Amino acid sequence: MENSTLRYVSGLLLVSSAFTHVAQVFFVGTESHSLVAAGYGVLYGIVGVGLLLTERNRPLLILGAVLPAIGGVLGSIRFVGMLTVEDTVNYFIIYHLLVDVIVVPSCLVLYHRLFGGWPLRS
Repeated sequence: MENSTLRYVSGLLLVSSAFTHVAQVFFVGTESHSLVAAGYGVLYGIVGVGLLLTERNRPLLILGAVLPAIGGVLGSIRFVGMLTVEDTVNYFIIYHLLVDVIVVPSCLVLYHRLFGGWPLRS
């Protein structure tokens, strides 16, 4: 996949994930985990728009990999907890995890192609 395609796909997925992170507050409620997810959504939106608007930006690519990786781990923990303790399924989390699985490697590959090497490595 070309660099611009990876960047646009990552940016659009992060922006769409930003909307769904914030929207889930209206569907799931205002519990602390939903508000934290909404906050992450705002960050995803900022990073996603940044990826759409800039071609070579190290900090955005690092954030585009790190934030969804952290969100994916937290979302996975929340999802397993929902399945085992609450016996419910939150489809927002499933969508967010799918986005994370696509965006994290895309941003890492794009970083490697544009700057050589890997981020956060000495």
